[in-house]
Amino acid sequence: MNRNCLHHWPIGSAALPLALGAVIGLGACVNDSGDLATSASTAGTTAYLIHEDREDDDFARARDFADKRFVALRRDVAAGEGEHLDAFANLMGEADTEAFGRWLQGNYASLYGPAAAEGDLVNRVVALRETR
Repeated sequence: MNRNCLHHWPIGSAALPLALGAVIGLGACVNDSGDLATSASTAGTTAYLIHEDREDDDFARARDFADKRFVALRRDVAAGEGEHLDAFANLMGEADTEAFGRWLQGNYASLYGPAAAEGDLVNRVVALRETR
């Protein structure tokens, strides 16, 4: 602000900094109390969403992996073992990759055959695992 313009203000030049400080301070107090309530609410929502996104993200990576390595993964599923099947099992959250490989191999026709349900491999695996 130009000092030459201070004489146009209805308050004296010494009172201007005090008035501005009060307005800024009052605004900060109002924003702080509102921000604290908003921050607490946002933090709770964010924690919930991060947990949900983490699960969705795991399946998204599994879907991406299955799409990009379709042929190699299908070959490993047919054999019931292999590095692509191990990686897929990890992305699906399966701790026992050998048991998961045997299960995939035993359900090969349902997962890859002509009777395979619509949708991606991850959805077919999840649907079949829920029915067992």
